[in-house]
Amino acid sequence: MPQFSSLWRHVRTTPEAVLDTRLRAASRRYIAAHPFYVAEVGFWNTLRMLDLDGRRRWRATAATISIDHRWAQTGVRCFWLFAVLAIAGAATPAARRTPLFVWAIPALLYASVVFLAVETPRYRTALDPYIVLLAAVALTTALTTGAARLGVARRRKRAAIG
Repeated sequence: MPQFSSLWRHVRTTPEAVLDTRLRAASRRYIAAHPFYVAEVGFWNTLRMLDLDGRRRWRATAATISIDHRWAQTGVRCFWLFAVLAIAGAATPAARRTPLFVWAIPALLYASVVFLAVETPRYRTALDPYIVLLAAVALTTALTTGAARLGVARRRKRAAIG
């Protein structure tokens, strides 16, 4: 941003603590002048965190850590599968019975990074166990519900025959 160019011109000669103080002050002034920008940052970083900012973005991110774009694409698709299952898991009675403080943890982890720099998937790493657990809840619920329905159908069939 042009507003910070004077600070960055002297980055090599300015002590880190001084640069940090100046950047924080400039950031606060910018936020005061553009209060909705914080929400915009949160929105775009959420898209990046969920790998929804486009193929070009996640390919570039993968390239920074020497991951081939095909593996990156596989990882994104795998995450999306788990995310869909996690959404289904969040709608189950088991998830609704979970104490609120358990769900506060991933919400706080999300809030702790979303307004900062977010590159997928490393800033999402702390949230991934919750996504996997919710996906497991969805699968477990589907399997137990399916097995229960199958058992009921078998009992009805036996009752009709016998």
